Amino acid sequence: MLEVSIDNRKPNQIDLDHINDIIKGAIDTWQLPERVKRMSLPLYYYQQDDLIHMQFLIAEIADVGIVGLAALEETDTIELAGAQRTMLLHGLYVAPYYHRRGIATRLVESAELCACKYDVSGLLVKAQADSAPFFN
Repeated sequence: MLEVSIDNRKPNQIDLDHINDIIKGAIDTWQLPERVKRMSLPLYYYQQDDLIHMQFLIAEIADVGIVGLAALEETDTIELAGAQRTMLLHGLYVAPYYHRRGIATRLVESAELCACKYDVSGLLVKAQADSAPFFN
């Protein structure tokens, strides 16, 4: 069993570089044309400005470093019927080598706990089609 710690913290620039490397690796596994991946990849990267609006949950393994993350942000109530307050699971990424080891599940569980602290009714997920089986 992997010893993974999940920490709710703002990433620094070095963390963002690692996080964006994880995002690239994860997107490389998606069943999309290479051209689409190449063109859309910069849109998935997190920048310093994103740290203002989002909560980051960072999964780390001692002696390895960051292996995954979940990013959350409050949504506009108009996105849901009934004008409920929710948090958007903006991003959920795990380094491909660590897929299917429970890290994403732990990140989602941590995201649910984080959302509870904001007194919202739930998490809104808008996921890439390849990740649909994980969320079902």
